[in-house]
Amino acid sequence: MAAEARAAAALDHPNIGVVHEIGETEEGQPFIAMAYYDGETLAERLRRETLPVRDALRVIRQVVRGLGAAHAQGCVHCDIKPSNILVTRSGLQSPDGTVVKILDFGIARHLGDGPMAPRSVAGTAGYQAPERTRGEPASVRADLWSVGVVLYEMLTGRLPFTPGPDRSFVDAVRHQEPEPVENLRPDVPPVVDQIIRRCLQKDPDRRYADTGALLADLDRLEPSRPPEGRPRRSGSGSTSTANRLAVLPLADARRESGHDDVAVDMTQALISQLSRLRGLRVIGGAASMPYQPVVKVPAQHRGRRGAPLARRDD
Repeated sequence: MAAEARAAAALDHPNIGVVHEIGETEEGQPFIAMAYYDGETLAERLRRETLPVRDALRVIRQVVRGLGAAHAQGCVHCDIKPSNILVTRSGLQSPDGTVVKILDFGIARHLGDGPMAPRSVAGTAGYQAPERTRGEPASVRADLWSVGVVLYEMLTGRLPFTPGPDRSFVDAVRHQEPEPVENLRPDVPPVVDQIIRRCLQKDPDRRYADTGALLADLDRLEPSRPPEGRPRRSGSGSTSTANRLAVLPLADARRESGHDDVAVDMTQALISQLSRLRGLRVIGGAASMPYQPVVKVPAQHRGRRGAPLARRDD
């Protein structure tokens, strides 16, 4: 049994399944004895239906929290997928009583482990990051790719890349872009699609740096929070917005082709870094749109059609 699986057994977090024992039978077969949970795997639920956006975000937020605890102990899961995510029926951590448990750390790897031969890379093909198909070392960002795949599947009912018997699947994972979520499910907010696309960046350096950065974006979508722009009352009864900062999307004023991705990356990096400051609530993505003013651009900096940049009202 992998040493990493034994290390995962020591993890104590509400979103990680409790492991009671790891060992071998008298016949030499390895086993893991886990706690029993009343519920079903996410794979079982997805066989019946795609999830409402709110439920999908609730599930993925808890998965990210559990992964964060594992990553903090130097352990990457390497096989995040719906059949390894259990949705219980008896929890108290979310409004509908659902608690998510991450299962099966049996093929987990330790951060810093060396590369593996491509044919020996363990895990489920449809959920593996491009670099893992090349045998590169396990990493936090490879787990976050898998998180993006799971969220995509919860919302659309399909994988972004479908495994097949030939190498066309591997080529697609490495070089092609998936069908946009908004094309398959128009009711998904654009900011959710942006989160998924960032998780599924081919270059690991362009994904979220860690679970904390991803969770910051997910938490800003918490439906139970007061609407952005409405002052929150402090303990003294006064209202204040001094500890809130809206980060508006950066844009290339010259509208030069090829710079859109750079602007998106710079915006996300700025939000991620500011979110780490204690006592500061950072507003980004779709939630920042009410704060975005109309921008008048000098004629010499207008796009080819002469249209100035302006706030979007949709």
